[in-house]
Amino acid sequence: MLTAADEDVLALSAADAVEVMWQAVAAHGAGELVAPPRTVLQLGDAAMTLTAGRLPGLAAGFRLYSSAAEAPSELTLVFQPGAEPVGVVLGRDLGRRRTGALGAVAARLCSREDSTSIGLVGAGHQAFAQLWAIAAVRELTDVRLFSRSAATAQRFVARAAAELGLAVRAVESAQAAVADADIVVLSTPSTVPLIDAAWIAPGTHVHTLGPKGADEGECPLALVAGADRLVSDSPAQLLAMEGADRPWTGGREAVSLGAILVGADAGRVSRDDITLYASVGLSGTEVLLARRVLNGA
Repeated sequence: MLTAADEDVLALSAADAVEVMWQAVAAHGAGELVAPPRTVLQLGDAAMTLTAGRLPGLAAGFRLYSSAAEAPSELTLVFQPGAEPVGVVLGRDLGRRRTGALGAVAARLCSREDSTSIGLVGAGHQAFAQLWAIAAVRELTDVRLFSRSAATAQRFVARAAAELGLAVRAVESAQAAVADADIVVLSTPSTVPLIDAAWIAPGTHVHTLGPKGADEGECPLALVAGADRLVSDSPAQLLAMEGADRPWTGGREAVSLGAILVGADAGRVSRDDITLYASVGLSGTEVLLARRVLNGA
């Protein structure tokens, strides 16, 4: 059985990862990708999260991980159509790069084609994966970053220059990062809003990767309610994550990326639309990306 690790995942180009996610989202839109919402397995005072998926004729598998600090790794097992195991990918970068590549699909489908500026709020691994992937689908000439940690921001700036060849400007406020940006990425664990909906200009495409439960989270509920289009990679997963008494969406239905890709719905109707992409993790996509990584490894 093949094995791969983070270094194999990081060797995959952004273009290749986005291609795999584009095909996965198309399959989801066509009703071919089996992608049930994730399951949390309660194991006494610990818990494991399981996501699984299957694309008939190509691959099936699952991803298993714990959020506990003492167990930071993840396992993704891939099976071929005949149910024979192909291999396993160990490490956390598969999930991050999968999420980034799905974000690039969302940016390609929902942001304006001439988008060149991006504002990032948050400077962690997920934010870097978003920039890595979005830069493969949009010509970014203005990249702004806000982090509450100056040291973290500077590490991000140095990494983007070294690995992506992108000049990132660290700015002093979230407002300075997102004001008049074509694309905005919110990528933090914050349970309070980090931006004001009024800062988002007409025509902006926004990603939110943070919490989407009963609490407001990094993205203000006014933006969730006021966006012209609310989009998600998995509306079913988004619905499963929401608080039943106080739904994050306010009861509005999110449009599936898959529906947009296959032409069943629209991601952007007019140039001035504000589009909001709620990233929640479409099940099965990590399995398909793991398959590509294993083929390369």
